[in-house]
Amino acid sequence: SDLIALAEDDSTGSDPGVRIRALRALGQYQLSPDRALASAALRVGITEFSRATQGTDLLFLRSSLLSLAQLDGPASVPDLVLLLSHESRDIRAAAAQGLGITGSLTAAQPLRDRALIEQEAQVALAIADALFEIDRANGL
Repeated sequence: SDLIALAEDDSTGSDPGVRIRALRALGQYQLSPDRALASAALRVGITEFSRATQGTDLLFLRSSLLSLAQLDGPASVPDLVLLLSHESRDIRAAAAQGLGITGSLTAAQPLRDRALIEQEAQVALAIADALFEIDRANGL
């Protein structure tokens, strides 16, 4: 679809805001016949930007991981858990937020493990919020 093409567009002349909005919109593809393509595009985006340390690439990574959590729910947990150790505190916090969005009990232990070593308050708060959301989603 055109939206997937915008999300994958890495041409240098493009407005990065367009790509960020396209990546975020892919999270809404749950009922779309292009859902599998959207999921694949988001995973490619995460792989492509997982080594980002600054600039718009971090924004692309954040958008991709949050949309994947929304789109694939528990199936996205392995992808998101890897980002809990990212160099950027913003990405670690977004990964925690994404894991909370999944509502998956399998995300709880990696979040607790990260909480034991996390030194940034922003990330620690995101982890606490994610654990709360997981408990709520599971009636705990």
